[in-house]
Amino acid sequence: MSSKKLSTPSELGAYQNHQAYIRIFKYKPLNQYDHLLCIHGDRGQGTTGEVAHLKISEGAYEAIALRFSIAERESNLFRSDFFAVAAVLPELQQEATAEGEPTE
Repeated sequence: MSSKKLSTPSELGAYQNHQAYIRIFKYKPLNQYDHLLCIHGDRGQGTTGEVAHLKISEGAYEAIALRFSIAERESNLFRSDFFAVAAVLPELQQEATAEGEPTE
């Protein structure tokens, strides 16, 4: 099961009780980067992992990284400590509003 791609922070409401982490995804051939908020949860059949993700701004990524340290958690995967989605939801919604995105 692949993770669900979320479009706006308003979609995070359904995940506010989940744990999440931030990481950078690099598109190697293009040398481009996405800053991602990844939601961790039950993937079914007794497994857990990334169930959804939201592309966030570099500024939001940096702000969250100040609160939740980034380190190599798995082989060659640098990500933050786990945190509750609800802990960053207001900031992400506020940033989306400032950028003119619909927050519902």
